[in-house]
Amino acid sequence: MKTILVPTDFSKNALNAVKYAFAFAQKTESTICLFHSFDSPTGELNIPFTNTHIGKMEGRQSAEQQMNELAASLFKIFPDIKPECIVESGIATDTIIHYIKKHKISIVILGTTGEGAVERSLFGSTTSGIINDAACTVIAVPPKAKFKGIYKVTVATDLEKHSLKAFSDSVVFAKQFNAEIEFVYIEDLNIFDATGILQKLVNEIKKKIGYDKVSFHIKANSSIIEGLEEFVKKEKPDLLSMITHSRKFPETIWKRSITNIMSNHTSIPLVVFHSH
Repeated sequence: MKTILVPTDFSKNALNAVKYAFAFAQKTESTICLFHSFDSPTGELNIPFTNTHIGKMEGRQSAEQQMNELAASLFKIFPDIKPECIVESGIATDTIIHYIKKHKISIVILGTTGEGAVERSLFGSTTSGIINDAACTVIAVPPKAKFKGIYKVTVATDLEKHSLKAFSDSVVFAKQFNAEIEFVYIEDLNIFDATGILQKLVNEIKKKIGYDKVSFHIKANSSIIEGLEEFVKKEKPDLLSMITHSRKFPETIWKRSITNIMSNHTSIPLVVFHSH
């Protein structure tokens, strides 16, 4: 049974993602770990140690109280799920990444700020950091998204062969829901044999995974973001899947910015897989 890590800052958007995660956990028979990281006093020279210690204790008590209230409210909706509740002191992104590594978490579900505000708030930048640095699957849930099952998954591809493992992960993820899978390539310039490359990709994945509900589409648009938004609006998938690349690739900054921007533009949850 997998454990889903669900970070929360107790905001409205985070609560929506928590509800999505609980419904997702019911469907996949997973366990939930609710996680909150609170800021503690920095211990600067002009702050007495005693006051710093007291401030940290008060911060923890407040966070734990909020966590208990959240767990109690969720129990009324999801009485069959008993989450583990973790409260840690520190910078949110750092503590979450550390917890993921220490406990070998395989999936994280968290909220986004929406409307392209990925760097405009603390939780938005936390989501961006987790998408960038977590070595596990991440599902970023936009403010109004609800879990209604997963029947169709759109996988955005850049046609790069080194992403094949991550694309296979996308298919394996969708396969557990018996979902239809659509690979989509946003073509700005007609300089590749995109059809041939995609057909070969799909054939390789079908053979490797043993799953036939896989198709591909090519959409012309000079903007990857606009092209994906238009495709999602037309095809109405339940999830959009994208790939984040390892640091060793020189185009990493571009890749990550596209994924992060999309996480706060799409109206449906974005599931991010990592290509190493």
